Amino acid sequence: MIVFFFISYWTTMCSCVGGKPKVIEPTQYVCKGKVNKIQGLDVYNVGDEEAALVVIVLCDVFGINIPQTRIFCDRLVKETDVRVFMPDIFRGKPYPVEKFPPSDPNEILEHIEKVGSWAIVENDLKMLNTEVRKADEEIRLAIIGFSWAGSVALKACGHFNDYICGISIHGSMLNMHVQDADKVQCPMLFLLASDDSPVDEIKNVLGKKPFGNKCLYKTYPNMKHGFVAARADMANEENLQAINDVHKQCKSFLQQF
Repeated sequence: MIVFFFISYWTTMCSCVGGKPKVIEPTQYVCKGKVNKIQGLDVYNVGDEEAALVVIVLCDVFGINIPQTRIFCDRLVKETDVRVFMPDIFRGKPYPVEKFPPSDPNEILEHIEKVGSWAIVENDLKMLNTEVRKADEEIRLAIIGFSWAGSVALKACGHFNDYICGISIHGSMLNMHVQDADKVQCPMLFLLASDDSPVDEIKNVLGKKPFGNKCLYKTYPNMKHGFVAARADMANEENLQAINDVHKQCKSFLQQF
């Protein structure tokens, strides 16, 4: 119970402290990609089918239909010349924006464990990695995760040897995944909000690996958790500047490999 409470505390704090998600009406942005089914799984995909690098993007707890997250995917494709696949790991059952913040601090964690546990994500990533490479085994893969999925991206970079690199954007509970850092097999980029959990121990572990000097870390001191995904406020100049820099960092990092 003590461990459960501690993990729940960090999950709730990282997820809730940034505030309620910023609602963008569907009429305000027209997505460049589309949702297709891959082995029965809904996947938002965008980009050139001939792209040599495919980036798997894992959404935050609010799902793949959040406009800000799709805007990120569309812009990443435009600026980085990649193809993006963003799977609906929650299978149509993300945490409802209208219920946020939760009255019960454990509610978000319980929701993730029920519909987006590692066992589920592991199977989806294994399937998606295989499907993406069916047409061309030489396709390179990278992975990006937002919020709770920032720690999932860390775990995936240790569990699979498919990825050339991984990126965690305002990842939550990262300090609870130091053991996963020990297994990481590729360089990683960590882009953190001011209120995200510290990654000092992860940095220490990754720094000892052969690719340790390629792992990068940046904190945005004026940003709160979720500033690139569901809580991104495109009308706020400071938030927009931070998002612009996130794209700059992602582009520079991805193009190294």
